[in-house]
Amino acid sequence: MVKEEVLDLGKFDPEFEHALDITDPSMLDIGKIDIYMLRGMMAEMKKAVPRSLPPPGVLEQDIQIPTRGGAEITLRIYTPEKRPADGCPIYVNYHGGGFLLGDLESDEIYCRNYVKEQGFVVVSVDYRLAPEHKFPTPVHDAYDALKWVAANFTTSLLHGNPAKGFLIGGASAGGNLSAVCAHLARDEALQPALTGVHLMIPSLFAPSACPPQHAHKLRSIDQCADNPVLSLATMKNFKRHYAADLDSHLFSVIKWPGGHGGLPPHYFQVCGADMLRDEALVYETVLREEWGVQTQLKVYPGMPHGFWAVWPDMVASRRFVREMGEGVEWLRGFAEESGEEEVEEMQETASADVEKAVHPALVAAADVKGKKMNEWNLLSHPFFLAFC
Repeated sequence: MVKEEVLDLGKFDPEFEHALDITDPSMLDIGKIDIYMLRGMMAEMKKAVPRSLPPPGVLEQDIQIPTRGGAEITLRIYTPEKRPADGCPIYVNYHGGGFLLGDLESDEIYCRNYVKEQGFVVVSVDYRLAPEHKFPTPVHDAYDALKWVAANFTTSLLHGNPAKGFLIGGASAGGNLSAVCAHLARDEALQPALTGVHLMIPSLFAPSACPPQHAHKLRSIDQCADNPVLSLATMKNFKRHYAADLDSHLFSVIKWPGGHGGLPPHYFQVCGADMLRDEALVYETVLREEWGVQTQLKVYPGMPHGFWAVWPDMVASRRFVREMGEGVEWLRGFAEESGEEEVEEMQETASADVEKAVHPALVAAADVKGKKMNEWNLLSHPFFLAFC
């Protein structure tokens, strides 16, 4: 896209402008609110909206796993009640929230739908948050969780089949963690290997880390500095608390030592009126044109960061959620290239002892046939802060 076309993406869509007119202005600029006050607001919202039970046919349970240094984090495992005999694809999910907010409930609608509509086992990671746990602790937790999933892929707990797909993904900060973990997994030759990466409105690198030949393309920071949901003030507040080394490849993934060759296919969903727009567009271009990584890019013109979670009834929101599912299907299609050799190897080495460590927290089940992808439940819980 040429400069004018990219800038046009940042012009508010008429449907979104109408939504803004009927939205409480106090909910659109959180950059000046103290982080602990924000957490308090989210806690009150949780009390007001009780957590829903899983839909029919979806089982859920929480387990604790160890991380480096001896701490434990929680994983929420979503599985089909009726799992195929030959196993399931697995999707590891990292929620958003600027590395400071969000929890296992943040993405539960989407995690449940990947199970119900597409037959995935989903592992959602409750990584530790700043400011209590600053950079790089969330990165370490995210990768430790990914390694745990890989090590237990074919156990009866996860019942995974690598030949059907091993994906990771997340929104915003979760997209950052997904991109970083994809590189760590490649460098360490993680087995089974990842077969796809799903990046939604990702935060990928600091402007100072942008390759010089692409630096002129970073216009969204200025163009969208005062936009709803994620403003420049909000971003600065979050970065201050996260305290990342902006030159580190564990934050600015575009600076990864050795480059980006050999990464699995990437599926991008990018908002046109989002400050993070251009770093995602640059990163997608670098992967595709300079390193030969297969990518697919979906852009939502005139829409701000995390819009689908705040205004779920908009046509664009329905498109975004529908294309989440379509993107996951696109990524899953590449899994066949890995063959079935990995499956046999993992079945031989998987340890059944992992089941002894399982502490179920939530389990519900019923029998029902799935609906089509375009009938996904678009009711979004109100914690839009988790998409910052």
